[in-house]
Amino acid sequence: MLAAENGEPRAKEFADKMHALLAPGSEKMAEDIRAQYGPAALQAHLLPQVEDDPAMTELRNKRCRPAQGFRPYYAVKAEQQGSRAGCTLNTP
Repeated sequence: MLAAENGEPRAKEFADKMHALLAPGSEKMAEDIRAQYGPAALQAHLLPQVEDDPAMTELRNKRCRPAQGFRPYYAVKAEQQGSRAGCTLNTP
């Protein structure tokens, strides 16, 4: 059922077939899993909740912003010499 709730088109049909074969207590276990990984739980825990705050919009509009991006000299020089590198920033 969880796959069907998450958009898998054939999952509902498969879940209906498997429902008859489930052992006693399996429905409770499935419900526990659905509570943890269903669309509502994923929405609440993983996806950001974006709110439009007028005060933040005003602050964002007042901030100074660079007119042009800055690339350090060493990165330009390394690229000209054929070097390629990547950087990943992980934030909490």
